[in-house]
Amino acid sequence: MSLTVLDAGLHSLPVDLGRTGSRALGVPLGGAADRFAFRLGNLLVGNQSDAVAVEVTLKGPTLRAEIETVAVVFGAPFVVSVNGREVSPNTTFQLRAGDTLRIGGTPTGCRAYLCVAGGFDTPMVLGSRSALEPLKASEKIEIDGRTARRESAGGIG
Repeated sequence: MSLTVLDAGLHSLPVDLGRTGSRALGVPLGGAADRFAFRLGNLLVGNQSDAVAVEVTLKGPTLRAEIETVAVVFGAPFVVSVNGREVSPNTTFQLRAGDTLRIGGTPTGCRAYLCVAGGFDTPMVLGSRSALEPLKASEKIEIDGRTARRESAGGIG
């Protein structure tokens, strides 16, 4: 279950809320720069608010979906299209296997977050799943079902 990076964009980086317990070691916090947009984007696709998302800066990546999923690009109003069809900013949309998602530039602001149902599965480093390097063309970013919110008898929670 993954997305394949066709074009990495300017600076597309998988992030969570950062390395909160490592400052005494000289490690910067890192993580999402716009925590409000990051959390809200995750909630819109049914994830826990701290699930890993891809932080997009100024110009986003082009990705091919290898599976069906729900996604949102939340934050600054980036130009987003699926198979060449424009998607309204900050709204959820469906990706089907084989679809091409292109996140272009933004007329205002700087960052947004690509959130997918389940979040992304990235390695844990010093208590965080935020990547240390931006995405590269041809790499696959795995989707992680462990961070999806669970439905209970009392509703979503």
